[in-house]
Amino acid sequence: MSYILNPNPDSHTGDGCNFTSCCENIYFCEFLTVICVCVQANTCYIDNTCHVGGDLNPQDARWACKPGISQDQWSVIGTTSPLGKFALTGCGGIIDLMGLGAITSVNNTIIVSGPDNTENGATMFTGVTESQVKIKNLAKLDLMYSLSIFLNLYVKESGSVVNYGTVRGVGLYYDKTNGEIVFRIVKRNTTDLITEVKAKVDAKKWYHVGGTYDYNTGKAYLYIDSKQVAVSDTPKRDMLATDSTIYLGAIAGVTDKFKGRVSCLQIFDRAVEEAEIHNLKKCLLSESFEYPNLPKLPEIQLVLKENATANGTDDFSIFSLKCDVSAATETNVKYELQWVINGAVSKTNTFTSSDATDGMFESVLSGDSLKSLQKIDQVSDLFIPLILIMTNFYY
Repeated sequence: MSYILNPNPDSHTGDGCNFTSCCENIYFCEFLTVICVCVQANTCYIDNTCHVGGDLNPQDARWACKPGISQDQWSVIGTTSPLGKFALTGCGGIIDLMGLGAITSVNNTIIVSGPDNTENGATMFTGVTESQVKIKNLAKLDLMYSLSIFLNLYVKESGSVVNYGTVRGVGLYYDKTNGEIVFRIVKRNTTDLITEVKAKVDAKKWYHVGGTYDYNTGKAYLYIDSKQVAVSDTPKRDMLATDSTIYLGAIAGVTDKFKGRVSCLQIFDRAVEEAEIHNLKKCLLSESFEYPNLPKLPEIQLVLKENATANGTDDFSIFSLKCDVSAATETNVKYELQWVINGAVSKTNTFTSSDATDGMFESVLSGDSLKSLQKIDQVSDLFIPLILIMTNFYY
């Protein structure tokens, strides 16, 4: 039980009490002690005040009296909806469904088929340096206490999948050597590991993956396809290192650069319950959702120039990548066209709409850049694993 001096003293008892009605409704007068007692069932005694179960912290509505968890301190309840929700799909690129304006750059990625072969249903990270999506950490995404991260994931090569900061921190990581997904929780203002949980997965297969950390219990959980597959052994409660930029894909502090596909990233400020997880596989749009003012990605054409030669011989062909920006809706957006040959960036061109001639921008690949390729006579002979053409944009 929790005790407090009579909050409603009268002239007969001074600071004490002599009958229950002398105390407030959630207290009763303990016989002989003349002290009002906070009723034990479904109450919390916090900061010298008695609260009924479900009462919200007047300073922060994400905390509440939860007697089943603690009767002497506030418990994290978070918010029902995700604080961050990113579709990672569609011809328009990465879509911030919460309208936070948090996406700051998209680099070296390609929109590809997603789970269930959904057309344009995922973002592919190519395993090259800076193949990443950068998300500005607004106040809402600095979760500090409890958190949940869920996404659809198709893995090929090791690396950071989603991470707070540029060194391995709070987030999800794929370890190809051990064939494991790892969910890490790191202490705030340090690189100290609070806990981590891991589970086996097969490469080249879609999974719905999520990690949660419950500050109330001090435990971390890992879920795959809506089932709990791992839980941390020893409860450890601490504030989380969630105050840095969020990266999807490559980060500077990890040598391996993730190669694989991701769709529908959702971030919560609470530990999501297992019964809810099945509904997180798709980033559904509500009828009232309005797309943010995204740049229109230009239409790309790859052209093999007829009778073209390089270095005075016909050993190599010259390819022209034409980008139609005549319908671009924003003039302050910077675009990049990148040629990637055998996994390495061979050439990059940066331009804006004003750089185009008759609405077209052209990038030509020839000579030394093509020495790793055999002569190609038709554009249709181009093989996607050999040459990747990526369009990036920056605000």
